[in-house]
Amino acid sequence: PIGHHVTIGIVKEKQTIKRNYTPISDEEGHFELLIKVYENGIVSKAIHDLKVGSRLYIKGPFGNFDFLPNRFKFLGMIAGGTGITPMYQIIQAVMSNPNDRTEISLLFANQTEDDIILKNQLDGFASASEQFRVHYLLSKPSKHCELVGRVTSSMISQFMPNPSTSDFLILLCGPDGFVIHNMNILTGLGYEKSN
Repeated sequence: PIGHHVTIGIVKEKQTIKRNYTPISDEEGHFELLIKVYENGIVSKAIHDLKVGSRLYIKGPFGNFDFLPNRFKFLGMIAGGTGITPMYQIIQAVMSNPNDRTEISLLFANQTEDDIILKNQLDGFASASEQFRVHYLLSKPSKHCELVGRVTSSMISQFMPNPSTSDFLILLCGPDGFVIHNMNILTGLGYEKSN
């Protein structure tokens, strides 16, 4: 279901190591995962090194958020790096449903231009409809970009719904430090945890 993830486990040195991944597709009978291979990533490297016919242990789906079309008028999304995958799952569902009028604003933070995954797809959604807007933030840009540095309160105020309005939800996903940093900003701006 949209808004849920799966858990993949690998066995290494008699120990099971698990990581959660959000499918980026929602087609009956199969799903697709987008997995970035990290240099020190035990699970991502193991998945990358699998041969055709290998077995992979997957459990799920799991999750506390059930996405429903038109449930909110506005979705604000703040993603860091591979934290884009749960956002992309929802963006794709909204943009492929002509009856879903949910407006989405995505603030997508990465280090460099080369780190931006799914950029072509996101740009395609943004150019196809004013219902979806994407704002790229880079901490180490090699050329001019819209936003530079870390997420700030002024960026959130500019691109996310005002906390005094109703009928919105802010979704946040990324590395732990990224999430903590942005939760502190959101709280300081007056956003409630229920949003």
